[in-house]
Amino acid sequence: MSTEARPERASVRLSARTIVLYAIGSLGTGGYATLPGLVLTYFLTDNLGVAALAAGMIVTAAKIWDVLIDPLIGAASDRQLARTGSRRGFMVTGALALPVFFALTFAVPPSWGPTAGAISVLLAFLATATAFSLFQVPYVALPAELTGGYDERTRLLGWRVVVLTAAILLFGAGGPALRNAGDDPVMGYLLMGIASGLVIGIGMLIASRTAGVAAERGAVTPGAVVAASTWRDQYMSGFRALGR
Repeated sequence: MSTEARPERASVRLSARTIVLYAIGSLGTGGYATLPGLVLTYFLTDNLGVAALAAGMIVTAAKIWDVLIDPLIGAASDRQLARTGSRRGFMVTGALALPVFFALTFAVPPSWGPTAGAISVLLAFLATATAFSLFQVPYVALPAELTGGYDERTRLLGWRVVVLTAAILLFGAGGPALRNAGDDPVMGYLLMGIASGLVIGIGMLIASRTAGVAAERGAVTPGAVVAASTWRDQYMSGFRALGR
């Protein structure tokens, strides 16, 4: 994704509020990156009776799915930016959808059996990954649109990493604790899925407000998106980056 910026952005100092709002989005990044990798395989094998190999393939499938859809979402986000001057629509959609699909991922009952359970978890987890990408792809493009100053982007990304580290610790410890809160593992996983999904979604929703900051500031105006905004160009840009 590339944007044409106005020169005055380089001198803009970001407010503490903007930095905090943006950094809170890393609650979503940290939660999504940590919790499924930590507990989803165990949920599939120990709770649903899915074979370990199949469980691993389900977790891996979401990663492959990310690789496939991120360029498409990036191109669509560029088109939205060209039309409206903001990427917020995709971010809000992802933030609202993720808690639902995240909870559904851990809501499959053992009574459905291993096959139906594995398919249901796969579909719910792919939907979760899609919702996350709808937020994450525009989210990582925002720093360049909020300010053109190197120091300000460093401040913005530095606090994002601080929150990301805290989120990894929070979800890494808190998720399993919620799962083990009661005697019933089925309800434990469901409680974990609902509570964690809500925290992730709220963090993403709060961070989406920074897209409005960029639009209000006029950092990027409708029609200012240039080159490499089709899905084909996005894929080719990725391949070129890998080849460097």
